[in-house]
Amino acid sequence: MTTARESDIDYLRRIERLAREVTSSAAVEAWFAFGERGQLAERPLERAINELATHLRMQHVEGDGCVHH
Repeated sequence: MTTARESDIDYLRRIERLAREVTSSAAVEAWFAFGERGQLAERPLERAINELATHLRMQHVEGDGCVHH
C-alpha cells in the first residue's frame, strides 16, 4: 500500500501536535519543569521532555496565534 507523502507544513504541524501531547502528559510528573530548572531533572528523557516543553512554550513564529508574541 502506497500512501501520499504529506506536505512539509502538514508534517511540521503533526510533529508539533505530538510534541504538545507529550509535554501535556508530562506536566503531571514531579520532575516536569521549564527552563534551567527543567534541565536539573535526573534522567536524560526527563531533561529532553522539559527542554521540548520549554521550547514549545517560549518559541513563537509569526501567525502562531500567541497573544503575547
